Amino acid sequence: FQSLDNMMPVAMGASGIQVKSAFGFQATIGRVQNLVLDKWNSLIGKPPINDLSRVTGVPDVLVQEALSPASPDRTIVMIALRQDSSVDPFASVFLDRSQTRDMTGPVSLLIRSGLGSGLGYRLQSYPVAGERYHIGEATPYVRLRIWFGESYLLLLFAVTPLTLLVALWTYGWMARRAHERLKLGDSFKG
Repeated sequence: FQSLDNMMPVAMGASGIQVKSAFGFQATIGRVQNLVLDKWNSLIGKPPINDLSRVTGVPDVLVQEALSPASPDRTIVMIALRQDSSVDPFASVFLDRSQTRDMTGPVSLLIRSGLGSGLGYRLQSYPVAGERYHIGEATPYVRLRIWFGESYLLLLFAVTPLTLLVALWTYGWMARRAHERLKLGDSFKG
């Protein structure tokens, strides 16, 4: 997953979380959405949206979701563990229904909550430049091939009449050419 890690919006290193700045039109719209939501929440008395830049320390697990470039109805989920011992706490929190409901954003972190004997873990979600984060872009040619693969029956029903139409046109063209050749042959005889 190292090659995929370069495309994801957040990276987890030894020093903590690094948020990669997104570029492009969708990223700008996402930042504006988050800013407007923060202002709106402050006006109605709700807490602001969680901000990844305010996270301190290194979380035990980083869970990221991104839309697939090949199919917009599919997502890619990447789970990065800080160390091997983070598997058991993540599994217990992830399988707990009350904790799983907290995974609402495209980036979720497993954070230790409490110290001493009350040591526990909780999941906390964060928005990243809008509601969804896209990994890469599929070229129009690739999108067309994917669409043809998904809707092959529609393609079959569209291509079959076109094939028959081309066959009729070719038959007519060949019949006219044969008729002209026969006329030319008759003119040499007579």
